[in-house]
Amino acid sequence: MGGGRKKPKPPEQPDITSRREWGALLPGTQVSLLQNPRYDEGLYSSDREWGYMDYSISNPGTPLSDVINSIVIHWEGDSSVMDNGFLGATGIRKLQEQAMENGLYDIQYHIVIDPAGVIYEGRNIGVRGAHVSGEAKNSGKIGILWMGVSSSRGGVPTEAQFSATVKYALYADYAYGISEVISHRAAEQSAGSYTECPGDSAIPFVDQLNSMVQGGQ
Repeated sequence: MGGGRKKPKPPEQPDITSRREWGALLPGTQVSLLQNPRYDEGLYSSDREWGYMDYSISNPGTPLSDVINSIVIHWEGDSSVMDNGFLGATGIRKLQEQAMENGLYDIQYHIVIDPAGVIYEGRNIGVRGAHVSGEAKNSGKIGILWMGVSSSRGGVPTEAQFSATVKYALYADYAYGISEVISHRAAEQSAGSYTECPGDSAIPFVDQLNSMVQGGQ
């Protein structure tokens, strides 16, 4: 079961900008792929921990609280879409476009939070993400991207961004039971691989977030 802890009183529900509001493309929309796309996600394949999969197919009749168990925090990497002027809704549209151009079925993250603290709905929460490697296993993991957090922009979330993440994580813990909040780096290390994400400077924020969720604060 996903953590097994439920709070007696629900925390404040965060405002989330829906896919419709930010103008998301439908999952699987045909886009022009890059010459050498990094991924070939496609639809669910039962013989691998990869592919766009609705949990209602893989776990029929099972509530999401028994499927979702953790949150994984990500940054954008060396650069950000914001470096090229893509902000807010235009920023998440660009992120989705980049993901699809690279062969993903949809944006890889379930939640994107921008520097102003605006929370955007990414991939449907009831669908497996594509934000960690197949070895690290995406099933049950909510992927959160901090838009604008990159080595080119300082590598740490803004106060508004972190506060919004806390609000979302506490609500997700109440709704699903979150056993831990970890960095992408930690998720990969547990599978014997490595990534710099979300950068050294962001790790203390992830640790603080995990402590707050564990304490229900």
